Amino acid sequence: MKINARDLLKPKYYPLWCLYFVFYLLSRLPKEFIYKIGHILGIIAYKYIPKKVALAKKNISLCFPNLNEQELNKLVKEHFIELGHFLMETALAYTNPKRKVDITFKGDHHLQAALKEKKGAIILYAHFTLIDIGMKTFHQSIKNIKLSAVYTPASHPFFEYLQQKGRGHYLEFIEKQSPRKILRALKNNKAIFFLPDLYMSQHKKHLDLPFLGHHKNILTTCSDLARITQTKIIPLITKRNKDLSYTQELLPPLENFPSDNIQEDTTKIKNYIEKQIKKYPSQYFWYSNQFSLQPEEYLS
Repeated sequence: MKINARDLLKPKYYPLWCLYFVFYLLSRLPKEFIYKIGHILGIIAYKYIPKKVALAKKNISLCFPNLNEQELNKLVKEHFIELGHFLMETALAYTNPKRKVDITFKGDHHLQAALKEKKGAIILYAHFTLIDIGMKTFHQSIKNIKLSAVYTPASHPFFEYLQQKGRGHYLEFIEKQSPRKILRALKNNKAIFFLPDLYMSQHKKHLDLPFLGHHKNILTTCSDLARITQTKIIPLITKRNKDLSYTQELLPPLENFPSDNIQEDTTKIKNYIEKQIKKYPSQYFWYSNQFSLQPEEYLS
């Protein structure tokens, strides 16, 4: 869905444009100021968006049932602070794409080896708060490789425009409902970011699997694509260091993937996501509806 910028020049969008230019200016600040502003925004969100706090608390309690009330509240607060950093890092990635970020990159030989087979590659990622800055640092580190991302369009036209314009600096978009375009991109030997973990009620190609302390729908698309194209599935990890630099690593491709068992394949995908959540629990997208909960379930 291509958004025409002229359609967004109506008066009802003026407040959003003003907010955009505020973040445009903030993304030019030194990284220490960007980090502090993100921390403050996270605290504000934690105090003044109670419905999202309640949803995040419910999701975390389902996945970490052994946490006591104090530990649970601490993790929820840390999560919203991470969301503040996510907002500022995304603003940097979207509005200041030429700015270099301090990044240590490892494991690029796994991707190079996969692309030598001329079958493309799927970069296995998940919905963590470093998602957009991770795509930016990946593009900064890996040169001369065509990058694409499978994504779900935003429902609001202004935010969809920002997503297309911001991420469009370093990759091409493929909507999740366009399997032929995904196959064509792999045939053209592109590396594709794919995030199989976010709940989507309209998507039928998923399995309901045990997920930490609960159950979760995981898309089976990685297994389907690997079976059709024999492309490699390469997990990616992004970490923010204490000095505000980043470390990014491509892991070895998933072994014996695809197998003859789609549930076994999807479980491998799920295990990778679970492992990363246990490492960085505050950075997962707990504020979103991960488990198709109804409002009365998370407000209870």
